[in-house]
Amino acid sequence: HANRFGILQEPIAAGGVGRAMVAGVTPMRLDIDAEEDELAAIVTDETGSLATGDEGGARILWKEPGTGAAWGIVQFPAGGAAGGSPNLVLTVTVTNHGWLVGDVLRWTGATWALADAGVVGATDVLGVVGRIPDEDTALLVLWGICCLDGLTPHTDYWLDPGVPGGLTPTKPGENGRLVLHHAQDRLCVVRAGSAGAGGGADRFADLTDVDVITTPPADKQAPIWDAAAERWKPHDVILADPVPAHQVLAGPVSGPDAKPDFRDFEVGDLKEIAGTTVLANATGASARPTAFAATTDDRALLRVGGTLQWLQIPTGAFADGAVTTAKLADGAVTAPKLAANAVTTAAVADGAITDAKIVTVAWAKITGPPQTAIRWPDWSEVTGKPFQFPPTPHDHVVGGDLAGTTANAQIVAGAVGTLEIADGSVTDPKLVSLAWAKLTGVPSTFPPSAHDHVLGGDLTGTTANAQIAANAVGNAELAANAVTGPKIADGTIPNAKLVKDYLTIAGVDYHLGDPVTNLLANPMTTAGDLIVGGAAGAPTRLPGNPGGTLQILTAKGGVTQLLPHTLDLMEDVEITTPQDKQTLAYDAASSTWKNTAAAAGSGHGQHPALVGKITAKTSGNVYVITLYPEYPSLAVAWVTSVTQLQGDTTKTIPPNTWAIACGVLKTGQAGTS
Repeated sequence: HANRFGILQEPIAAGGVGRAMVAGVTPMRLDIDAEEDELAAIVTDETGSLATGDEGGARILWKEPGTGAAWGIVQFPAGGAAGGSPNLVLTVTVTNHGWLVGDVLRWTGATWALADAGVVGATDVLGVVGRIPDEDTALLVLWGICCLDGLTPHTDYWLDPGVPGGLTPTKPGENGRLVLHHAQDRLCVVRAGSAGAGGGADRFADLTDVDVITTPPADKQAPIWDAAAERWKPHDVILADPVPAHQVLAGPVSGPDAKPDFRDFEVGDLKEIAGTTVLANATGASARPTAFAATTDDRALLRVGGTLQWLQIPTGAFADGAVTTAKLADGAVTAPKLAANAVTTAAVADGAITDAKIVTVAWAKITGPPQTAIRWPDWSEVTGKPFQFPPTPHDHVVGGDLAGTTANAQIVAGAVGTLEIADGSVTDPKLVSLAWAKLTGVPSTFPPSAHDHVLGGDLTGTTANAQIAANAVGNAELAANAVTGPKIADGTIPNAKLVKDYLTIAGVDYHLGDPVTNLLANPMTTAGDLIVGGAAGAPTRLPGNPGGTLQILTAKGGVTQLLPHTLDLMEDVEITTPQDKQTLAYDAASSTWKNTAAAAGSGHGQHPALVGKITAKTSGNVYVITLYPEYPSLAVAWVTSVTQLQGDTTKTIPPNTWAIACGVLKTGQAGTS
């Protein structure tokens, strides 16, 4: 079981149920030993991570760089001799068994034998020979994956009813026992183990019965069961869930191979019928509508005796008073319509024909017209007319500069302009405010009254007694050369405040550009000379070295020349005859860095802590270690202090163990201890 494990995919409470992966690809915490490791394994009593190395049940697909704790992505089982197998495999030993790879075996209760379909029951345990290491051993695959030659891709294989231990792609007529499914490229999925109390399986139910290779699926297709092929195959389907009300399944509309679809019913969906024909059920009983043609003009579809008939509309069809004003369209009553005698007097309701309904009426239709009806009457012929017309109470809407009505007229906003205002009508009580620009004839000046103003900024006090504020006059406020000698009180400016444009040497002031001569005991004579502090602070010339070693000005006391080895010229560094591989160490007593003295004997002196990897054991408790970084650059003999002090030579340190070591070269020893 060393390489068989599961990786939780979620937390699981005590007594709870959760998900774990036993085969697949998943993120996982890793304890990385070396960056080049490709496998990871479980470690006893460690459940939070896998340890990397050159063997293990999980293959590392990716990991964070570096070593130690990190995240990675692993695939497991890794497969191979070290990585286990995702199969349920049984090793069987039978002397000279004679089996071949691909044979189907049956457990008889005492031994394994070729499976005979005649005696195999639904609950018998079957296995497929997946590998034969030798003539007496076979590996049986009861569940999982194996590779077999000579099988048809995407095909189920059954126990052959005629050949014991054989496979057949033809499903037996009865009591068939499904053994495996061949996918492709020799890869087979075996499910031959015990079928359980429910009997043998009829087909694979793990999507191996879905055929998307022969006919690749298209958008919005669904799997349809093909009974002959015993496969689910993609096929067009009609998606209509739910179907909108009053829609029909119609089509195809874009070609003979187009799918029908649900849509609104259209007139174009009806089949063609003869002209002057309607679809109707002309019978007196329930029946499908049929084409019902009008064979003669001037016919209307009427119900007569419980059936539909094409007939002329008879006078008797109109009940007395049936034609009312609402039945007549405006302008419907014309002279031709009246002449046709289709509508009788009895059919027309009294008062139904109003002026709006009449377009024209033949004069001959009018009886007893008065003489005034055939000409315009004269005013004198109008009788009963009044001599005057007294008005009734009424109101009018007003406009222009007014709004409202004559009973309640209002002046419109903005209607009163200059023309509407009489001269002198705007008096002081009428004014609220007036812009200064509106005033004319104002005096140019006004005599002020006595007053004063408070000052601010760089001034204090008032306009009558202004004072410059304290500290208000700075460098920006002073004009150039404004502060002269008489303006400065004696002893009021400290030296720190002075900015000189001259240098006083031996009591003489020298300005920029003035020659300074005869002041040094040995003045500079060559380009590159430096002036350094001499005895008692006297300036002294330091000869230069034009074209030679670069000279650096330093403040170190007692320097008379500059050396290429400048580290010991630093104030806090003291180097005495440095030796190869020595280092600087800080001396707290003198507050300086000093080079460490060499240890007694030959070698490399003191060493800092080193990390090494034990590669072999020589004799006793002496081990060979490679130090990292490799210093010295070869494996050296290293005595392990713990086991040596114990005096127990039986204790050993396993290879690939890492050690941290530090020490000092022993006197007279040529190596490193």
